[in-house]
Amino acid sequence: MDHRDPHQRYSVDFFCGLSSAVITTLVTHPVNKLIYRQILEGGALKDSLTRLRLEGLHYLYRGALPPMFQKAVSLSTMFGVYNVALVPMKKLHMAPRTEHFAAGFIAGTAETIFCPFERVQVLLIKSEYHSRFKNMFHTFIDLRRTHGILEYYRGTAVVYWKNTLSCSMFFVMKAEVKKHYGKEDASVTKNLLNFLTGGVLGAAMTTVLYPYKTVQVYIQKDIGGRFLTSREVILSIYSKGGVKLFYKGVVLNSIRALLGWGVTNSVFDYMKEKLNRL
Repeated sequence: MDHRDPHQRYSVDFFCGLSSAVITTLVTHPVNKLIYRQILEGGALKDSLTRLRLEGLHYLYRGALPPMFQKAVSLSTMFGVYNVALVPMKKLHMAPRTEHFAAGFIAGTAETIFCPFERVQVLLIKSEYHSRFKNMFHTFIDLRRTHGILEYYRGTAVVYWKNTLSCSMFFVMKAEVKKHYGKEDASVTKNLLNFLTGGVLGAAMTTVLYPYKTVQVYIQKDIGGRFLTSREVILSIYSKGGVKLFYKGVVLNSIRALLGWGVTNSVFDYMKEKLNRL
């Protein structure tokens, strides 16, 4: 068990989470943009890919700043809060899986504070808003001026359940897998194992919870008007295309998650090990 002061532990986890978030966003944003486009446009992958190609490189990383900010603060929060939350959990003498699940749930709850970044990302990716919003900061200002701060939090309930369930699942499964790591594994082997662990778990986790992402995007793609409930949006999506519409873009999302979570987990664990040796 790590006997360092919780504040020191949080600082290390915060920095490692921030660093892994920046690297992961730069690597996966183009793929993530294709996924959002498939959900928003409802077309085939090749159609969304063609539209992105026609828009050019100028728009390829449009919308990258919100997820970079969001990932930087949310991953920092996720890993930091999770490790700090484990301290009181262990004092309650829970079963190990329950400890990891509860700490992950708390971390996911804390992550939801940053929902506005996901909201703005959806608007910047939607092609209809290219001429209205210049960048992340302009979008935040425009939304507040025209519709108020509450507009930032459209879709928060769905984001909350997506975050809490995904964090809980990830940390429980990661702890189980790491039990089988060899203690004398070489550095390269550990990095590869961390990449594969994060990638496989992330892909499985996001695939299972993918309908939450679809509902979130449908809720957050509009501006103004009444806030639709999750039930209303689910029924609307189903009436348009049945169950398969909830999984539009799921294959590409699984590939993105495999790469993204692999990078995130390996970079985080590598940096944390190095910093703990200082």
